[in-house]
Formats: sequence, structure tokens, C-alpha cells
Amino acid sequence: MTTGNRSLVTGFFEHNLGVQTIMALPKRRHSKTRQAKRRTHWKLTVPNIVECPRCHAPRLPHHVCTECGFYNGRLVIPKKERKGEKAER
Repeated sequence: MTTGNRSLVTGFFEHNLGVQTIMALPKRRHSKTRQAKRRTHWKLTVPNIVECPRCHAPRLPHHVCTECGFYNGRLVIPKKERKGEKAER
């Protein structure tokens, strides 16, 4: 369907080289059942929440605890100073 470097079929997508191409299109419409089968694995997963061993607040595994700032037994993020209190160390 080409003569030289030009395509005989005109399309919406023209490349910088001057060659026009057409994208592939499905022959038939996919049924609702086929569409649903394809999407069966599109699920949300519940995050695995563990308890912080220091303050017992819920946190994500392998993440710093947002309540106490500890990870793997050491202080990673010190608490900001509150009124009349010093930062934990």
C-alpha cells in the first residue's frame, strides 16, 4: 500500500518524516463479560499495618513511626518542641 516513502492510506497521525500511519483498531467490540474478566485483578489491597514496638501506635512495616519517630530501635525523626517541653533524644 505504499509508493516510495508515502503511504496511500491517509491517517490522523503523521510523523516528522512525512509518512502517514494508522493505528491498529479492534475488529469487534469486546463484550461486557470479557471486559469484566480482564478487570478481575484490578483490586485494592488492604495495607499491612503493624504495631510500633515502642509506642504501640499503628504504622506501616519498614516505615518510621509517625507518633514517636523511631525506626529499628533508634530515633530517626525527633519530635518538634512543644510549649515548655524539650525535643526527645
